[in-house]
Parts: sequence; structure tokens; C-alpha cells
Amino acid sequence: MQVTRSYSYLGQDYSAKINYRKGRSMTLRLNKEGGLTIGVPYHVSLSSIDSFVMRSLPTLLKKVNRYDKDIDEDSYFLFGQRLPRLGLTEKQIKSYLKKELTSYCISQTLYYEALMEISPAYSVLIRDMSSRYGVNSKTTHRITYALSLAHYSREIIDAIIVHELAHHFQRNHQKGFYDIVYRYCPHYDELHKKLRKHIHA
Repeated sequence: MQVTRSYSYLGQDYSAKINYRKGRSMTLRLNKEGGLTIGVPYHVSLSSIDSFVMRSLPTLLKKVNRYDKDIDEDSYFLFGQRLPRLGLTEKQIKSYLKKELTSYCISQTLYYEALMEISPAYSVLIRDMSSRYGVNSKTTHRITYALSLAHYSREIIDAIIVHELAHHFQRNHQKGFYDIVYRYCPHYDELHKKLRKHIHA
């Protein structure tokens, strides 16, 4: 069950999605759209949720703001490097990022396919996804990569490419799956940690 709600902190409004689930703890995170996602056990009252959010939100925002934004008023990140914005609109920047990331992902997907002896080659698509970095579709034989990857270093992007290609052999994230990932990307854990922590380079 999902409930929507709104919170205000220091003059900023945050839309929130409350997801009820099994478990005993409550979780709070900031999604890529700038809203809140709240995980709570069943039967927790709205007043308790409100109290938890207002108590936890300052710490969450402080943690998030430690990291540089992908695109800000003056600059943006491409392949882990900060570039001057030069008056470009966000739409123009995203169009450029998509072009650059598409070219890179096609090239590197082909490279790792040869290395991992995968045939036939996957088609590659770039989409503006907020919840996943990549999707390997068995039905369409296509790998879709998140546009947000364009902000990160090529090494981090390669880790995601290897991850998605490993799904060619193992659909689930079992031990055999990660054996494949580590074979072609020994530093996968370190690189994925940077991605989760929003560290571009």
C-alpha cells in the first residue's frame, strides 16, 4: 500500500511517498526527483511517521548536500569531470550527455561482450531512469542504461556494463552472478559504492 504526503522544511516543500511493508524499522531517502520515499511497517500511525520524517530529514539533507550535484547553476559532470555550463539549458545538457553516453556504452558493451564471449550483441538504449542504473531485457535482447551514469567516471560506467552483461548468464543476483562480475570487474564493490554515494570520479 502506498500513501502520498507532503512535508515542509526550511521553506522547502517535499512530496513524499509512504510505502507500507513488513518489518519493524522506518526508512527515509531522497529520490532523484527531489521527493521523499518513506518505508514504514504496517499499522504505524501518520503522526508517528510525521514525527520520524521531521526528526530524520535534517540529517538526510545534510548528508546528501555533502556531494556535488550532477548539474548545478554553473557546471555539470560528464564522465566524472566537472564542466562549465556556459549558459546551456538543462535540456541541452541532457541531450549532450545522452549522445556521449550512448556512444560510450555501445562501444564498451561491444568490448565486454567480446571479452565475455556473448553473442549475439545486445542493442543499447539510454533512458532517464530514476530507480535503476541498468536493465537487461531477455525478451528484447536489449540493455537499457540510466542517463545519470553519464555523470560518473568511465570506470564506474564499465562496472554497470559488466553487471548488466553478467545477467546474460545469471538472471538473479546469486553467488554465481557475482563470480562473473568480479572476474571482469575486480573492483566492482568499490566502484558501486562510489555510485551509491554519489561520488562522480
